[in-house]
Amino acid sequence: MSDAPSHCAVCSTAIPPGAPRCIACGAVWGEDNRCPHCYALAAIQATGDGRYVCMACGKPRAAKPNTTIVGGLSPLAAPVVEEPAARRAGDGPVVAPVSVASPTLARRGASTGLRLAGIFGIAGGVLAATAAAMIVPGVGGLAIAAILGSLGVGLGAWGIRAGSAGDERHAQRVDTQVELAILQLAEQKKGVLTVTDVARGLGLSAADADAALSAMADGSRVSAELTPDGLVRYVFRELRTLQGEAADEGGVVVPRVRVEAEERAPADDAMAEAHAEVEAILAETRTREEDA
Repeated sequence: MSDAPSHCAVCSTAIPPGAPRCIACGAVWGEDNRCPHCYALAAIQATGDGRYVCMACGKPRAAKPNTTIVGGLSPLAAPVVEEPAARRAGDGPVVAPVSVASPTLARRGASTGLRLAGIFGIAGGVLAATAAAMIVPGVGGLAIAAILGSLGVGLGAWGIRAGSAGDERHAQRVDTQVELAILQLAEQKKGVLTVTDVARGLGLSAADADAALSAMADGSRVSAELTPDGLVRYVFRELRTLQGEAADEGGVVVPRVRVEAEERAPADDAMAEAHAEVEAILAETRTREEDA
């Protein structure tokens, strides 16, 4: 790829010439790898019927010239021999980081344009109303000025609100994307994450990772705990419950073990034993009477 970096921006591993993604952490780069749905920089995967889906959100994606395809080669790109990444024993699965989507130039320009149009609309309405009041004498001029002023202010206010609403919708999409990526990472980490885990796994800054985890910590589904070493870790209780794991007071993960209830003796057996005891007592009593 022509825009391939020399080192991975996530894990700083050297990128071999021609490699479509990082050989250590699986990160990809380039706008051809950006998903139009979740705005993440992520590879695509073939579904087997000639279509491709995003590795980050699972929605349909198109294969572009420099798009990285996991499990196959892009029909538009030359084959690349990828060296296997060296992994240590006990390492978990390597997952491609999900980058936080940034506003595209078109979206940013549209929001800014709507706000500017709103400002100019208000200013134009005020100027038109003033001019009408000065040019047209009497009540007619005041009526025309009121109409022009109301029209300009109304359209201007709509433009400003529409521009701000567009930015808010994009911010909500980004927050949702980050939250889903954190949940996916937490599932792989058995329900326990730190700020460093999120920063490295998702390609975020430490401040952004801390803010995202703090926003998710509600004390119920996600709780922030202080380890004996003074580190803050975030425990995803719902995920740990679904995975069948619990933690003791020291924070050590202990797999849940199902203890089968001890089988109770059947009622018939208990009644039979009681009947046998009564018969034995009666037999002993009869024997004593006969001896007497």
